[in-house]
Amino acid sequence: MSARRTQAERRAATIAKLTDATIAVLADVGYAQASTKVICERAGCSQGALFRHFATRLDLVAEATLAIEARHLDRFATFFEGWGGKWPALAAFVRAQTRTPVHAAWREVVVAARTDVELRERVGPVLQRFETWLMAIPVRSLGAAPRRAEHAGMVFLSVLHLFDSEAGTAALHRNEELEAGRLRWAADILRREIAPD
Repeated sequence: MSARRTQAERRAATIAKLTDATIAVLADVGYAQASTKVICERAGCSQGALFRHFATRLDLVAEATLAIEARHLDRFATFFEGWGGKWPALAAFVRAQTRTPVHAAWREVVVAARTDVELRERVGPVLQRFETWLMAIPVRSLGAAPRRAEHAGMVFLSVLHLFDSEAGTAALHRNEELEAGRLRWAADILRREIAPD
């Protein structure tokens, strides 16, 4: 017989279901269509349960962005454990991350925050913290010289932004030859601009 879950465990499980559902709904139908009703249906929760834990939809989306950030950080950390200095593998990994449902959800929030002041105020600090972390990757994980940290961070973040934009347009039109060339170019630029002297 299994032990009954505590109230804190039930609360944490409900919040996790709602957060996971929010990320999935953002990726599937976009920010504008990610209503609390749709999110609750995906989570298998009532709207009453949602509003017991989150005062507003904005609070729930803000919580989801924290989860998205954590998942990205986790994936990058795992990748770098076995990276081994293979620049094409790094470029392919960065591209692959921009094409995940988690990143699609992130992109939806970022685009919506451009014109939604309240959303921008809530998720702006998450984006800033995430970008700061990303810009430190070249020195922390790729072996770039500390004196080149700012330049190397800018290059790394720019390659990620390149693939982020590509992921958005690839949903509308794929150009496999162009994408293959872009991947080779990204691997080369990362190696040339970041690799230790």
